[in-house]
Amino acid sequence: MEPRRSIASTEEAAPRPLELTGVQVEAVGRETGEPGWMVDLRRAALDAYRRMDAPQAGDEAWRRSDLLGYPFSELTIEALTLSGKPKRAPAGWIKPAFDQTGGRLILEDRAVHTAQLDDRWMQAGVVFQPIVQAARDHPDLMRSLLGSGAPRGGGIFSALAAVLFDTGILLHVPKGVRIETPLHAQFWSSGDGLRAWRLLVNVEEGAEVSFLQEFASPEKKADAARVDDIELTVHPGATLRFFTIQNWGGNVVRIGNERAVVHGAGRLVWGSANLGARSTKTFSSLDLTGEGASAQWTSLHILGGSQQADFSTLQNHAAPRTGSDFLCKGVLAGSSRSVSRGMVRIAPDAVGADGYQGNRILILSDQARAEAVPDLEILSDDVRCSHGVTIGELDPEELFYLRSRGIPEGESRKLLVGGFLEAALGRIPEESVRRRVHLAVEAKMETMEEGISRGGDTGSPGRQTDEQGAVE
Repeated sequence: MEPRRSIASTEEAAPRPLELTGVQVEAVGRETGEPGWMVDLRRAALDAYRRMDAPQAGDEAWRRSDLLGYPFSELTIEALTLSGKPKRAPAGWIKPAFDQTGGRLILEDRAVHTAQLDDRWMQAGVVFQPIVQAARDHPDLMRSLLGSGAPRGGGIFSALAAVLFDTGILLHVPKGVRIETPLHAQFWSSGDGLRAWRLLVNVEEGAEVSFLQEFASPEKKADAARVDDIELTVHPGATLRFFTIQNWGGNVVRIGNERAVVHGAGRLVWGSANLGARSTKTFSSLDLTGEGASAQWTSLHILGGSQQADFSTLQNHAAPRTGSDFLCKGVLAGSSRSVSRGMVRIAPDAVGADGYQGNRILILSDQARAEAVPDLEILSDDVRCSHGVTIGELDPEELFYLRSRGIPEGESRKLLVGGFLEAALGRIPEESVRRRVHLAVEAKMETMEEGISRGGDTGSPGRQTDEQGAVE
């Protein structure tokens, strides 16, 4: 058995970019069977990738991450070679999650396990397909969404995803189409090495859809990396409700770039549950570009053992009377670590904007650590903008109360943690999606039970910090 490769600290060298060639790019195109124009986009993304600098230890966005120095270049590129025999997704995981759904799409590595879309929505012009198939079936649409190369606004790993992705999904909802039941997609990635993934969601004017996307992999010993790029576009008057559940195995490191653009009077309900992966680094941005655009954004992370997560978020109000409400809730046990860096930015012309950023972190172990770094950049008058941070332990008096009623300590802790998370889970509007996320959270909490029961001295007062900053 090979010893697990350690992840370097931020004091060591920056990660070495992969030395990619044009021959490799063409090989990816052959493997996926994509049209020539898509290979040209990969070449353009490769040019952009080569011009970008690798992140350095002194970069503010990376200095708290444990992924600087991780040897990505030593990993097998999954788009070119499947390392080992792919492992099928567990039957229980791919079991239908909803009583009613407008469509299901299940991908196992590059293979399509299930692809279903209600005839009603297919006839209305909805596209819900693996991204390479969509490039063949809907080339004009895909050209308009993919742009001219590397994704807009992403960094070096976003460009890397544009070069190497061999799987992903397109969801396109035409103007005025309102899908009444949720769509559900699942991506199971079993291989070792590095795999890149892309997701494009485009909801046109006046359309409406709810979409749940899940990511998972088996528990393995060999190192693996997952690089993903998610782009959400909500056109004027449209509504998108989008939630992801990330449950990568403990051998995986994940770097994600997520971007949402909401145009005038559009509405986005956006949520994510980060449960798996050995280490996670995500850059997530929300751009409210049209008057009246709004978003409710919820982020959950539940970490145990030695898991680490570093989240960077941006709420960019670029138009008048826009609104954003961001809530991050985290639960940390064992020796886990989390960092949340958030910025609310109000542009000079964004009069009447209303932005909020909240971080609430629950520490269940003396060895766990959390850091939250909120920031505001306000360049306009007549706005409302605020942030709040709370990091603390379970309330010993609440725990004592439950134990005095005959509830065992372990069960009491789980009840209090469940109550802490309920405010975030309650922001998921669809009951079926909320139930699925509940089940994933409960399964994660079961694996953390030992770390929770050994966390902290319940007889001592909980350490807690609370910051508030507001401009009105």
